[in-house]
Amino acid sequence: MKGSIAVGVLLSVIALLYVGIIEAALLLSMFIWVPHLLQLITQDPQIKVDRWLRRTSFVAMYFAIIASVSFFLPQGIVAGLFAAVWLVYVTIIGGLGLLRQLRYGFQRSEEALINLSLMYLPVGGLWLVAGRPVPHSSYRIQT
Repeated sequence: MKGSIAVGVLLSVIALLYVGIIEAALLLSMFIWVPHLLQLITQDPQIKVDRWLRRTSFVAMYFAIIASVSFFLPQGIVAGLFAAVWLVYVTIIGGLGLLRQLRYGFQRSEEALINLSLMYLPVGGLWLVAGRPVPHSSYRIQT
């Protein structure tokens, strides 16, 4: 995890200098927030879904490194493919969040909110992929 923090901070500083503040914030969330919050919410090693979530937190850095390449490439299909790697990762997390929700039900509201946030992660991954392939200036309104 310490390596993930170091890489995340380094890439975020580089992104802040060369790309922009939004990309730097996304890199911080990919390298630091997501893996650490996954470890924080998976406290019970007896639950199978929690064990899987903990395992996904350990491989987050590899997915984040591949996805971070998309920020330093020019927008296009190749950048979109690199970003799609992150989409695959957060979709797995979203599926595990759904499995957690099915296990806990709605009896514990704090767990339901955590699980719903895990299920919402693929939406952010989808927007990351949608923002990489085509430059925003190419969208023109036909009049």
